[in-house]
Amino acid sequence: MKYIELIQGKDDDKISYFDLLSCDEWKAKRLTILNRDSHKCCECNRTKTIKLISGSAEYYYYNDENNKKIFCKEPIYLHIHHKLYILNRLPWEYDSEHLQTLCSPCHERLHNNEDVKVWDERQLKILEYGSCDRCSGKGYIKQYKHVEGGRCFKCLGHGYILPLLTIKRQ
Repeated sequence: MKYIELIQGKDDDKISYFDLLSCDEWKAKRLTILNRDSHKCCECNRTKTIKLISGSAEYYYYNDENNKKIFCKEPIYLHIHHKLYILNRLPWEYDSEHLQTLCSPCHERLHNNEDVKVWDERQLKILEYGSCDRCSGKGYIKQYKHVEGGRCFKCLGHGYILPLLTIKRQ
């Protein structure tokens, strides 16, 4: 779905960050960053896992840099991490240098250990938003991944309690 279709089909207060991440514009930007980073985590070089089913058991593996299969218990996904947030900027409106590919464990570790800065619209001033106290600034709660991917409903997946995003009507 294109952004224009999203804003025509939903009230402003019903549009979540995850709705924005389902837009075609974000999918295109995401693919650009994945291609730039060779579909590997910028921290640990992992790729996303491949699911292998053997009988009734499920296994996950990824290939390391020597093309050796590394097995793991849970799937690993590739996320696009915003190194900073800019107030009222849509996820795909960031310069590529502000985005990086991270695997799900590295992305979670990063959000557990550091806050992502939120800048004003002109990038002149860092705004003071505390991390969401429900998800500790991650934007999702792992044990609820079965409900909308674990998205935190308190901060709507932002990791911060931000003022409402100004929806850009075209």
